[in-house]
Amino acid sequence: MFLCKKKIEKKVIFRNKFMTLFLCCTVLMFCFINYFERKSYNKLALEAKKITNEIKKEKAKKVKLRKQKNVYNNDGYVEKIARQKLGMIKSDEIVFYIEDALELNQKCDGEK
Repeated sequence: MFLCKKKIEKKVIFRNKFMTLFLCCTVLMFCFINYFERKSYNKLALEAKKITNEIKKEKAKKVKLRKQKNVYNNDGYVEKIARQKLGMIKSDEIVFYIEDALELNQKCDGEK
């Protein structure tokens, strides 16, 4: 009877050690999984933040371009650029060209 009791005690001790080892391994496994998942999550969160900032910049750029488009589509602006850059005039306007004083003096000196 004493032998059976000893065998049972050994089995219980072995089972307890095995369960303890199993629980420790399980806890360690969950810790590693949690670490790598958190690392992956942080990386994705950072990427999402960068993309969000990029979207904000693009929206601001879009608003700026729309304002610029409204300015360029304005008839007054188109007329101003046509006059300044292209030298265009309306059909009922008369253009007077004023020469520089230096050019005028040179012409006058040349005629004398």
